[in-house]
Amino acid sequence: MPSKPFVNAVKKFGYGINIELWYIVSSFRSEDRFSLVLSLKTKHSWSDVLYNKNAKKYGVGIFLPDNKIEGLTTKDGFTTDNQTSDEANKNNTWVNNKGVLYASDVENFDQKELINYLMGNFVNGTGPENIIFPTNGAASLKLKNSGIANEAITQLLDKNIDFVELQVSGNFHAPSSIARNGFLAIETFIGSASVSVSRTTGGNLYVKIFNVTSLTSGDAEKHWWWNNYSNSVVRSNDGNNKYGNISQTFSFTIKDPNTY
Repeated sequence: MPSKPFVNAVKKFGYGINIELWYIVSSFRSEDRFSLVLSLKTKHSWSDVLYNKNAKKYGVGIFLPDNKIEGLTTKDGFTTDNQTSDEANKNNTWVNNKGVLYASDVENFDQKELINYLMGNFVNGTGPENIIFPTNGAASLKLKNSGIANEAITQLLDKNIDFVELQVSGNFHAPSSIARNGFLAIETFIGSASVSVSRTTGGNLYVKIFNVTSLTSGDAEKHWWWNNYSNSVVRSNDGNNKYGNISQTFSFTIKDPNTY
C-alpha cells in the first residue's frame, strides 16, 4: 500500500492539478491505483474545478452522432488501436466507433489543460468517447516530432512505399518523451498508438495517430508475469462509464523528404 504522505499528496492535489501523481500511482498494482485516485478525489476538489473549466475550452466543436472513426482494427461497431482483435478482446480496449466530436482548435493552447480534460473524461466517464483534433492544429502539432510518429515515417521512407499503418509501442519512446517534454505532454499521455502515414499530392506526408485510453494501457505492470491485466471498460448507454475507454485522433502533414 502507498505511504500516508503519498495518500495525503493525492488528496491535496488530485489527478487534475498534478497529473504526475497519476503516473506515480501507476507503479502500484492496477486494481489498487485507479480506485485510489477515484476514491480520494472529492466532489469539490480542485481537479473537478479545473476539469469543468477545461471542458468549456477543449470540449468545444461539432459532435456528429452518426459519424464513425476507424482505428487499426475494427469489428461490429467497435474499433481499437491494437494490432489484432485477439489483443483487443484480451484487454477489452475497444471503443464504440460511432459518435465523434470534431474538436475546434483553441487559442492559448496548453497541453496540461488538455490532459486534465481528457483524464477527467476518462476517470469520470463523461465527455465525448471519441475526439478528432484538427489536422495541423495546436494539439496535433505537439506530436509532429514524437517518437511514435517518427518510427512510422521512417518505416515508410525506408521501404519507399506510399502507405504504412502499424501499432507503435510507447514502451521504447516514453522515456525519451518524459525527458524532452515531461509528464504533462500529449506524447507522454498517449504512450502506444496506431500510426498511419500516407503520401499525398503536393509532395507531402499525411500522418494520423489514433489512441485509445484505457485501464489496460495505463497498467505499467501489464507485461510482467505476476500481474493480472486490468479490466478495461467499454462505454455503454446503460452502464457505469467511469474509466470507460476513450479515443483521440491527431493528424498533421510534413514535407516528403524524398520529394525533390
